[in-house]
Amino acid sequence: MEPPYTQRSGVPLQTRPVLSPFNPSALQSLNSILPPKKNGLTINIHDHYASKRYRPGSIVMGTVNIKPKKQIPFTKISIKFVCDSSVERPNASLSFETWHRLLDLEMPIEEAALPANKVLEANGTYTVPFYFVLPNGLGTEACSHNVIWQETRQLHSHLPPSTAGWGSDAMIPRGVRVDYGVIAQVWDSANPEYAKMEAKETVQFLPGHVEHPPLKIPTANRTFKFESSKHLKSSVFCRSSGEITLYADQPNTIVLDSSGRSFHPITITTSLRLKLYDQKTSLPQTCTVSAKIESETWSQDEPMQQLPHIVNARDCYNGSEALVKKSEVGLSWGKNSPKQTDSVVTETAETFSSHIEIPITSFASDKKMFLPTFYSCLVARTYQLHLTINVASATLKLILPVQLTMEEQKGDVQPDAEDIGLPESSARCSSSLPSYIESERRHSQPEQ
Repeated sequence: MEPPYTQRSGVPLQTRPVLSPFNPSALQSLNSILPPKKNGLTINIHDHYASKRYRPGSIVMGTVNIKPKKQIPFTKISIKFVCDSSVERPNASLSFETWHRLLDLEMPIEEAALPANKVLEANGTYTVPFYFVLPNGLGTEACSHNVIWQETRQLHSHLPPSTAGWGSDAMIPRGVRVDYGVIAQVWDSANPEYAKMEAKETVQFLPGHVEHPPLKIPTANRTFKFESSKHLKSSVFCRSSGEITLYADQPNTIVLDSSGRSFHPITITTSLRLKLYDQKTSLPQTCTVSAKIESETWSQDEPMQQLPHIVNARDCYNGSEALVKKSEVGLSWGKNSPKQTDSVVTETAETFSSHIEIPITSFASDKKMFLPTFYSCLVARTYQLHLTINVASATLKLILPVQLTMEEQKGDVQPDAEDIGLPESSARCSSSLPSYIESERRHSQPEQ
């Protein structure tokens, strides 16, 4: 296992002022580039529309069209598919954001597709095709910061979902973003810090079906509650007639459909243990059950070294949705055998047990979009399941960690390279990730 606080080689995260018309930035990402129609550079993604949802294995293909209004010398033209995460934090009168490029795939461009004299002529038209197959995960360099637990780095290697542009409330706070898209840039070595021409086209991405192992929760953790007990009393001044306890384990993973607004049917199993001090007390025959799911969006302007909901990190944004509202459930009790030591009964009170199954079969939200559980270096999304059971005179509450994941999907069928006009060298490459260059995860600069 990797020793605590191990420093891995990699490029650190970057901090920049929040972009505005009065505050341009030299760092360029999905959130910091000029509108394509103003600079003669446009990106056309084939069969793309605003609400289309891309998954691992999906194909993003199309063309970059360059039509400069004036003559432009260049050193390099780059076409990339990237994933950027950013967290904005106010600082006095100026806000700053910490920015991290998680994914950086570059399309190889043959020199024959571009002018040999490295000059884009005024009003000339240049078309360069691109073709990306979206990966299942991130490279090893995506998480290059210190971690306390190796499991944290493994979870950071999964692709997060897009956090904006869903048309529904994804329960994400302002200033927290994860974006995917295609970036095209024209570079000149005479001014290597700025792209001379730049365009972007964002896409909506949802990761594949991923199930995390059960959480290892420290005993000192006060966030989660796996057991709740109450004394049974007919009134405040009466002596307790018994004690009832509700308990549960971590529930199974909840599977989201591709819309993110509804779940596959799931049953949450809990148990009641009733200890009666008075044998004349009757067993309750029914209880009422309520359940809600709470989202937690965690964000930091420095890398997360542990799982945020385990260590009670700060900067958490919450949202919730009711799943079950006061549903009546019947109880079937079984009598437990008394505890014995050397054939001597050590417990005189009678104890009974009952299992409660809470089906969630038809949940759908009209206004909210549920993103799958994810952990990345700056942003994470986790969920809690809140259960409330009213039985006899007691109200029992549990708070359980629960993972949400996307349903399984079939990968896109990949067309032949010649069908999309790729350069000959690209056609010879594998149709999956090895056909791309996964460059350093930092602000790209032109080749000198």
